[in-house]
Amino acid sequence: MILIDTSFFVAFINAKDKNNNKAKIIMKELIDGVHGHRVTLDYVLDEAITITWVRTKNKQQVENIYELINGNNSIFDLRLIDMDLINDSWINYIKYFSPKKPISFTDSMLISYAKKYGISKIVSFDDEFDGILDRVCQ
Repeated sequence: MILIDTSFFVAFINAKDKNNNKAKIIMKELIDGVHGHRVTLDYVLDEAITITWVRTKNKQQVENIYELINGNNSIFDLRLIDMDLINDSWINYIKYFSPKKPISFTDSMLISYAKKYGISKIVSFDDEFDGILDRVCQ
C-alpha cells in the first residue's frame, strides 16, 4: 500500500509544473501496480483542488484533478478522515512542525494515517516527509 500526496496530483495535472514529467513516470508505475494499493485522503482532494485553482486559474484542470482523485474511473482509493485521526494529526502537527521545516496539516494527516495503518511509502515531491516516510519521487 502507498499513500499519494497532493504534490503528485498537482504535478501530474499541470503540464507547467516542474515535476510534471516525473509525475507521468510515477503514474505509469501506479497504474501498473508497482507500488501496490494506491490510497489518498479527502484532505488531499481538498488541497489539490485548491492549489490547482490558485496556480492555474483553470477550471478544466480543477475538474480534471477531481476526476483523477475521485472520478468513476479513478485508480485511487479515497479515504475519509474521522475525528480520532484528526486528533492524532494535531499531535503530529505539533511534533513535526518547525519554522525551519513547516508542514501543512494535510501532510500531518498523511503521516498520522500512515502510522495508523502501517504504511511506509508515499508518493510526494515534498521533502517534509523525509525521515518519516519513504518517499517515491523519481
